[in-house]
Amino acid sequence: MSQFRAIVIEDDRSVANVYTEALRVAGYESEVIGNGRAALDRLRDIVPTLVLLDLHLPEVAGEEILTAVRADPRLADTCVFLVTADHLLAEKMRDDANLVLLKPVSFTQLRDMAIRFRPAE
Repeated sequence: MSQFRAIVIEDDRSVANVYTEALRVAGYESEVIGNGRAALDRLRDIVPTLVLLDLHLPEVAGEEILTAVRADPRLADTCVFLVTADHLLAEKMRDDANLVLLKPVSFTQLRDMAIRFRPAE
């Protein structure tokens, strides 16, 4: 069992599948959450190592999720990657994220960045 846990918050299932496979290869156990409200609920219960966050989500926007993660002391060490095609919004939120990846994100790019940002074992 991996010691690294990732939450993929992405409403496009085919994109989420690519992300979870890249994270698996990088040493993370991942779960996919397809809407913002469910993501906020889940983040109240767990402390992931990494959150991969799309900004345009149903029910609750990624911007609100990022604000909630950064306001929660339990999640202080959680790494957040913003994954979006909206470069203007991503630039606005860059300071609160560990990394901004503009879509399309390749399998190799995500795998390599997830490895680079893993905490020391």
